[in-house]
Amino acid sequence: MSDNNIPKPKRTYKKRAPKAAPKVAEDPPQPAVEKISHDDNSVEKVSVEVTYNFYLCTKCDFSTQDNNPDCSNCNAKSSMRLYQTSSQQDAILEHEAYMNTVKASLQTSLQTSLQTSLQTSLQTSLQTSLQTSLQTSLQTSLQTSKKTLPAKYDKFILYGFYLINSILQSDPSSLNNPNPDPLHLAHLRDDLSLQIQFVDNFLNQFKDIKNNVKNILSNDNDSLVHNIVQAANSIPVQIVIIDNVKYFLTKDNNLLDFHTQCFVKPFS
Repeated sequence: MSDNNIPKPKRTYKKRAPKAAPKVAEDPPQPAVEKISHDDNSVEKVSVEVTYNFYLCTKCDFSTQDNNPDCSNCNAKSSMRLYQTSSQQDAILEHEAYMNTVKASLQTSLQTSLQTSLQTSLQTSLQTSLQTSLQTSLQTSLQTSKKTLPAKYDKFILYGFYLINSILQSDPSSLNNPNPDPLHLAHLRDDLSLQIQFVDNFLNQFKDIKNNVKNILSNDNDSLVHNIVQAANSIPVQIVIIDNVKYFLTKDNNLLDFHTQCFVKPFS
């Protein structure tokens, strides 16, 4: 048998799987726009947001689409405010929000103005009060300083008062003399011991003399001369020593205790 007579096996073919289509990334949806096609003149449907002009009055909240700046409802001048919204309700909501902001701003401004005004008023009042108090204090201090002499001057003034009282007690008519002897009146012609005694009497009675002068100056109803004479009669002008004890001797010849100036007994 020849090789040509051997049946050849049939060739089989495997079916190839069909090629899968390539994956393509999908684009996100685009917003619709109003568009006119140049090929077939077809117009795609679009979604368009339309806004309108609304005018609301800031005085009475009147709403209109008239662009007149003055309100036709309350006649307020330049009170209309523009809102561009898709509906009148949205315009009213925006207007309410705006007015609330304005009110809050006005309240804040008013509070700040009141606080500033109160602070200014308080500061002014305090400054005025302090200035008035200071001026009053200074005036009182000046008046007091004018009425109060330094001690050394006060002593000389009171010595003059004491000297005049002694003259009135010893010889009141000497002041009416057209040619008085000042050396005699001032005790300059007296003995040294008498001069020392006269000055010692003044020094020992200094506090009492000062108090008498205060009483005289504080009493405006009585005559000054009468008060001087009255004070002269009450002030002791001599010091006497009896049994080694010092006493004051008054014009009425009464002995007073040297320390307390209380009446002791008549002097004879």
